[in-house]
Amino acid sequence: MDGVGGLRAIIAGASSGVGRAVALRLVKAGADVLLVGRDADRLKELQYAAGGGDVLATDLSLPDGAERLMAALGDRPVELLVSTVAVAPLAFLATTTRAQWENALTTNVIGTASLLQAVVPRMAPAGLLAVVSSESVGQHRTGLGAYAASKAALEDMMGTWRTEHPGLRFTTVALGGTMPTAFSQGFAPEVAAVAVNDWASRGHIQEQLMHTDDVADVLTGVLVSLIGAPGVGVPRIELASPSAVAGTTAHLRKVEQPVTRT
Repeated sequence: MDGVGGLRAIIAGASSGVGRAVALRLVKAGADVLLVGRDADRLKELQYAAGGGDVLATDLSLPDGAERLMAALGDRPVELLVSTVAVAPLAFLATTTRAQWENALTTNVIGTASLLQAVVPRMAPAGLLAVVSSESVGQHRTGLGAYAASKAALEDMMGTWRTEHPGLRFTTVALGGTMPTAFSQGFAPEVAAVAVNDWASRGHIQEQLMHTDDVADVLTGVLVSLIGAPGVGVPRIELASPSAVAGTTAHLRKVEQPVTRT
């Protein structure tokens, strides 16, 4: 991967999923990467697998999380920030608890705001800050009301950061269904069954999900190419599976080809 050697990057949410996969690629390509996440053991395993990177185990949703990050950064400018930090409670709105709302908003919105407050003053000119959102924003998916609302707030916040800090490049990555990730960990099976069936009936789920490694390859490649083109900003990136919406083309695949006789 060209243009990565010496690049200073922060990957928040590096302990699992897309964040881990992006961090692995950047470290192996020669970037100077700060691996940020809540799980120290997973971060150390990533550090070993990648063959480098600095580890910072901290919870950015807590008041001291951003302070610990600022202390770890020092004075050297940062060229790239990628944040995949998120929690996704799966619950119908009528039964979503206050604790679930607070966890989603504190982690997905306030935690990201604190992360950006810590990193923006340390960004290099024309630096790039990419934050992962979700395709569920605006889809009104059953069971994901609190999660989607928090991501909608996140996206609006990113637009305001862009307005208030011209010259820096703020990118929102709307990510479609991807596996394996930690997204569905903790989903109650009985709620998930109802929710997934409803998503399918409304055309909100595709027959095949994207693979985490493929997403990381594309996302890392795009972001690194943008680092090399400081005059180009990409406010929004959308990554989604190209497969059909679940159930919509089954009849086409079952059509038999006519037999030609000679």
